[in-house]
Amino acid sequence: MQFQIFIENIKISLEAIRSHILRTILTVLIIAWVLRAFGLGWQSDSPAGNTPLDTLKHRFARGEIDRAENEERKKLLSGA
Repeated sequence: MQFQIFIENIKISLEAIRSHILRTILTVLIIAWVLRAFGLGWQSDSPAGNTPLDTLKHRFARGEIDRAENEERKKLLSGA
């Protein structure tokens, strides 16, 4: 009899823990959604208003592309 009561108490405790975890996850997701809705939270490295030439400049500055590739792409982007 004591063992059955013990098992029932464990079941109730596990249900409470599971409920608490789900509530916490749901709360975090709602907060993240609200932050994104108001333009807060995770931001990318480059602002959304960057032009392709700005992106090219940043890539060149970070060393992702060399001078020749930078000049070639700049000509393509500027239409010259």
